[in-house]
Amino acid sequence: MIINVTNKNEIYIKLSSVPKQKTSIFSTLMGSSVLTTGLAVSSAFIAPATQAFTLTEDPACNVAAAVFNPQYDDCKGAYELAGGENDVTDGGPNNIATQLLNDDDIFGTEDWTFLGKDDGNGTSFFTVNGINSTSGDIVFDTAAIENVYGPTFTQNYDIAVSFKAAKNFSIYQWDAGLGTNTIDWTTDGTATNKQGVTQGLSHASVYFRYKEIVDPPRARVPESTSMLTLGLIGGGMFLSRRRKNG
Repeated sequence: MIINVTNKNEIYIKLSSVPKQKTSIFSTLMGSSVLTTGLAVSSAFIAPATQAFTLTEDPACNVAAAVFNPQYDDCKGAYELAGGENDVTDGGPNNIATQLLNDDDIFGTEDWTFLGKDDGNGTSFFTVNGINSTSGDIVFDTAAIENVYGPTFTQNYDIAVSFKAAKNFSIYQWDAGLGTNTIDWTTDGTATNKQGVTQGLSHASVYFRYKEIVDPPRARVPESTSMLTLGLIGGGMFLSRRRKNG
């Protein structure tokens, strides 16, 4: 038996002595072996497509580090996309940026949460100024973010931003303690054309993860017996000094 897949909804089944006939994969297939084959083909159709990308570092993500304000702590890229793929769509687990952050741990640890994507229409939590330009800023609505995710967003959260331009994207990471609701950015480290001209931003996607800020260690309080001993020693030294002075 030969199975020739023609599209998502139809297959051709050809037996050695039976003329070729067109059959829907959703039709009832007679015989356990044929049914098993039909189910296998159906499963293949609904499997998610593989997202293809390559780390080229062309350009390197850090070529214009001085433009970013505040300065980022780490970056990865540029990555080149293949076959019309996108770095992120809705923050789902199969999106490339999500996989890089949470599966490949490109910044050391996982647990990144998708905050949103802005391609010029804004989001509930931040706005990217400079879509289609080579530089701009991201302005976070900290009140809206903290209303949903808790207080001190600019103090207790690591932030990662994926910048997409042309066929490339680069991801930048800021450690907790950003201290501001605005980030200045550039796509110099994301995409350039063959002439070396920086390409404009298509969209930016933001992720965050909570980082517990550890309080400074407290001064050790002496135990009561130790305090009594220190008091007796101190008192003895005081009396001894008075006798010498007397």
